[in-house]
Amino acid sequence: MLREKGYRSVTIEGIAETAGVGKQTIYRWWPSKAAVIVEAFTRDTAVRVPAPDTGNLQRDLKIFLVKAFEILNRESGQIMRSLMSEALLDVQFAMTLREIFIDSRRHALRDILMRSIKRGEISPKVEIELMIDLIYGPMWYRLLNKHAPLDKAFAHHLSKTITVFLRQVP
Repeated sequence: MLREKGYRSVTIEGIAETAGVGKQTIYRWWPSKAAVIVEAFTRDTAVRVPAPDTGNLQRDLKIFLVKAFEILNRESGQIMRSLMSEALLDVQFAMTLREIFIDSRRHALRDILMRSIKRGEISPKVEIELMIDLIYGPMWYRLLNKHAPLDKAFAHHLSKTITVFLRQVP
C-alpha cells in the first residue's frame, strides 16, 4: 500500500481491510498509522539488510552498504524519501520514525562496529555514534539529493574510507 499510494494516502481502514481485520484490531497492536507503517518498513529492511559478520570490518561494512543501496535504488528509496519528507512535516511521525526505523538501522551498524572492536580491528576509544553518523550521512545525502549514485563503487569507497580512518584512531 505504501509503495502504491504513498504514506499520506494509506489509512488505518485500508490497512485493516487489506489484513482482513477490523480497525480495532490494528489499534490494539499499534497506536497509530505511523507506528504500523514504520514497524512494517523496519522489519522488511532488517530482513533485507542484516548486519553481516564475516570477521572483517571493511567487508562487513561493504556488504551492509551494498545491500542497503540495492534496496534504496528500488522502491525503498522512494518510500524512504517520502517517510523522511513526512517527518519534516509531522513532529510525532518524526519521533516514531526515529525511535523505530532509524534506531533499528543504527543498532545494526553499531553491532558491526562493536564486533570489530571485540576482534581488535579498531580501538575501543572510537566514538561509535559519530562513526554511525559518518557512515549514514553520505547515504542519506545521496538518497535525498540524487546528485551521485548509491552503488557498489560508492559502498566500496565509503567502507574503505571509514575502515582506514577507524584503524588510525589510537
